[in-house]
Amino acid sequence: MIVMKFSGPTINDPEAIQNVGELIRSRLDRNPVIVVSACGNTTDDLLESIDLALNGDSDAAIDRIQQVHEYHLSLARNLSLEEKWLTQYEQSIEEYRKELKEFMTGASLVHNLSPKSIDRMLPFGERYSSLLITYYLNTIGVSASMQDSTQFLITSAEYTRATPLLEKSREKIRSTLLPGMEDGEIPVIQGYVGVTEEGTVTTLGRGGSDYTASIIGAALEAEDIEIWADVDGILTADPTIIKNAKVVERMTFREAAELAYFGNRVLHPDAILPAVEQDIPIHIYNSRNPDSSGSLIRASFPLNDFPVVKSIAYKEDMKVLNLISSRMFQAHDFLRKVFEILDRYEMVSDLVSTSEVSVSIAFHKYPQYAEIIRELSRFAQVSLETGKALVCLVGEKMKFQEGLPGKILGTLSDVRINMISQGASEVNLSFIINESDIDRVVKKLHTVFFPE
Repeated sequence: MIVMKFSGPTINDPEAIQNVGELIRSRLDRNPVIVVSACGNTTDDLLESIDLALNGDSDAAIDRIQQVHEYHLSLARNLSLEEKWLTQYEQSIEEYRKELKEFMTGASLVHNLSPKSIDRMLPFGERYSSLLITYYLNTIGVSASMQDSTQFLITSAEYTRATPLLEKSREKIRSTLLPGMEDGEIPVIQGYVGVTEEGTVTTLGRGGSDYTASIIGAALEAEDIEIWADVDGILTADPTIIKNAKVVERMTFREAAELAYFGNRVLHPDAILPAVEQDIPIHIYNSRNPDSSGSLIRASFPLNDFPVVKSIAYKEDMKVLNLISSRMFQAHDFLRKVFEILDRYEMVSDLVSTSEVSVSIAFHKYPQYAEIIRELSRFAQVSLETGKALVCLVGEKMKFQEGLPGKILGTLSDVRINMISQGASEVNLSFIINESDIDRVVKKLHTVFFPE
């Protein structure tokens, strides 16, 4: 049994969906379970319609919903669905359109929506796509059934960023999916969507479809999890900066987790965890170039097969808080007080540098940082630097490489580096630069570590 997850760009037009259908059909002997994201940019369109409604422009919000509806209707018709499936699809998505329209009308009146209300609406993208893929597979002779993930993926009640409750989900996943599969049906499942124990719909946050695939793969004890994207795999660097970036053919779970956390856009950071626990390999493939070897992620590989650095990632829109003790506290009290405040606000720090009387903290898009600065200012001199970026080099062999920090710093001798850290992780070396230097830094490092 395998799990095949398809991202939005892989199902964004009729040709792409036909290609996905052939990929699924080519793996029928491996008993595939299908997980899909919303088609194309549907989730962005739904979010934009919410913003329009909250700003009181219900007409524009409803017009955007109509565009989403017509987009999916066009996909279905251009796929030449069998008549009975097309009729059922048209009827179902008409109900979706009506419900979304009512939602937008209400949102434009209240000018405010809770995360819980937003989570009622965002899963419509996955509903459109999973139903469409199900009917298309049946049209081409593959027996498939849509399986609503709200029937078995149990989560916390942290709306728009829910945490799956893995143990409570496992048996529900097995009891829901396995009977149909034993009868030869291919389940098609919405990624990204779950439900609380009380029955309220939740979403897992951006990239949550990867997480869904990994959870299902772990619950079903799959032999492989395939993530189908619009790139050839995990690359040595962002291809928008490095046009000739290379595919990293093999990578450990630890390396992939670091890359995902520090900005790699191919794999969701949390998606790796359930697969790690079951030691299930994850393959990343390009649906438009299925002959590519892709990237294989496993628990371990022989270290002598690896280059020193596997990939370079970066994270934009970083800020750096610089704190200097006002001598109200001794050194250990100063640090304790700082981290108590960060903990109380649940602030995640990407990089921390400390001395006896000073701390620098790099963080990404934390909405309450002004409140944190206000509290810290009671006992420290606080300054805030914006327009920063975090660059991360990842590789299992980095910890064994003598002189690596010096090599990096020598390569970047004309670049201002704010903070640098290697000891915190055995598989990455990270540092902070000005955001305006990202392209220059990535190109310099790529030339050194991945020469032609």
